[in-house]
Amino acid sequence: MRFRQLELVRYGGFADRVFDFGVGGPDLHLVVGPNEAGKSTALQAIGDFLFGIPSQSRQNWRYDYGQLRLRALIEQDGTLLDITRRKGNRDTLLTADGTPFRTDPLAPLLGGIDRAGFDRVFGLDHAKLGAKSASRRSARGHATNSISRFDWARSRDAPPRRPCRSSATTY
Repeated sequence: MRFRQLELVRYGGFADRVFDFGVGGPDLHLVVGPNEAGKSTALQAIGDFLFGIPSQSRQNWRYDYGQLRLRALIEQDGTLLDITRRKGNRDTLLTADGTPFRTDPLAPLLGGIDRAGFDRVFGLDHAKLGAKSASRRSARGHATNSISRFDWARSRDAPPRRPCRSSATTY
């Protein structure tokens, strides 16, 4: 499963905001920007799209719960899925024409991972990065090492890796 696009139709402070990840190609995307640009909102939107918008979502401060919508174009094995997630208790996944899916099209693509697992593995934010760094420092007994210095020192002597294609897009 690969996101081609993620649209914050009505979510948090955003309306019709599209993150376009392109067709195929590089699959590592870093979202960077100043404070209050929407980086954490975009990360939460990915989780809410995949697993459902929680009943007590913090993203309803501009739009009522009934208006919250996320849309994504998902690539899977040569197929393109156009899916909209709305806030609600049932029938929250909608086809491109607005009718509910009969079965959840995302569940088989997630390979059994739940929201907590997704957040732990893929939802790296500033707070989690700091916690991982602190955990590494205490585990190694070196309070002065930073995660970046540790990773740089370890990779400095490693054999060269094959070139990595990268892409940067400003949203």
